[in-house]
Amino acid sequence: MKKVSLNLFVTLLTAIMIISCTVIPAYAADTGVIIISKRVVGTGEDITITIKYNSDDTLKTVNGYLSFNNQFFKYKSGGSSVEKDRIRINETVIDSNKIRTYQIVFTAVAPGSGSFSFSLEGLKSSGTRNTVSQGSSVTVTGAKIEDTSTKNRDDKLKVSFDEATYYIINDINTIPELPNFARSITKYNGQDINTLTDNMGKYIIFYLSNEDGSKTHWFYLSEDKKLEPLEYLISDNNIYIVETPDTESTVPEGDWKAGKFTIPSTLVTVDCYESTKSIMSDFYIFLCYFDGVSQYYRYDKKTEVLQRDPGFTLTTITPIETTAPQKISFVGYLANLPHEAKSLIFLSALETTLIVVLIVLLIKKRKNIIM
Repeated sequence: MKKVSLNLFVTLLTAIMIISCTVIPAYAADTGVIIISKRVVGTGEDITITIKYNSDDTLKTVNGYLSFNNQFFKYKSGGSSVEKDRIRINETVIDSNKIRTYQIVFTAVAPGSGSFSFSLEGLKSSGTRNTVSQGSSVTVTGAKIEDTSTKNRDDKLKVSFDEATYYIINDINTIPELPNFARSITKYNGQDINTLTDNMGKYIIFYLSNEDGSKTHWFYLSEDKKLEPLEYLISDNNIYIVETPDTESTVPEGDWKAGKFTIPSTLVTVDCYESTKSIMSDFYIFLCYFDGVSQYYRYDKKTEVLQRDPGFTLTTITPIETTAPQKISFVGYLANLPHEAKSLIFLSALETTLIVVLIVLLIKKRKNIIM
């Protein structure tokens, strides 16, 4: 009987293990593909780089870069922004699609063998993340083309900031679109400039490049009609404009202190609040403008996640008037104490009185015993 029971147990266990193995779903890994319109291209010709992200689940966001050799190719259009030899790609997916396609156009400018490579991270509807990457090379033939785009520029489009020179890009085809911003026309130095304006009209953004065109940056029109670099973060394809909080008359509630923090992935320095507790040392809270509202956001430097922090508030400081010191009597001193301090003094006095009474009673009892 025991042998039958043992065999039955082994059989059931084996069956359960087989069933558990067969019901585990097999998910195909995400894949990324780079498609190049021409493997050999002559200088002066355009080349289109197509990136395809194929996911096994619906995508929520896609963020990453396409890197290229800027000595052989010059960026022309596509992507979200240009940072020397990288094109940034940021998208919030709203159509529940598993496949995303991005096209970026370059112009060949010098002979040689140049490479393209991309790395994209996809956030899925399940909350999981995956990264896909691939690269390829292109041969460029012909004579080198001198870059004349920076020559004979209109000085009215010239902007100087911190001893650096920038030029306004007025070609609407090369200006990336931003969520919650609409294309607009803004007068600057007597010229009509293609700009972007947020839905509430608070920020008017200009697109500028440095002198050699290797880097682009957003500038905003300040209240005194000057163009200044825009400090911003891009998270889930949304742009969060970093603002400076009013710290002169306010202090944060809780265990927070004012400080500065440079976000590594963007090199943006923000005026932030840091926790004095070690358990919260990875979090930084700062003010951002997004979708027409200025609110506080919490940034986790470990996960590089930016989240709205509705629980963080500031407390107004009540200024204390300074007057000449006056002599205060002991009774007046007690009267000015807070309620908690008065209660503590009262309890201490009552405790002392009771101890004294107890000692007196013990002494009297001892004397009665001796007599």
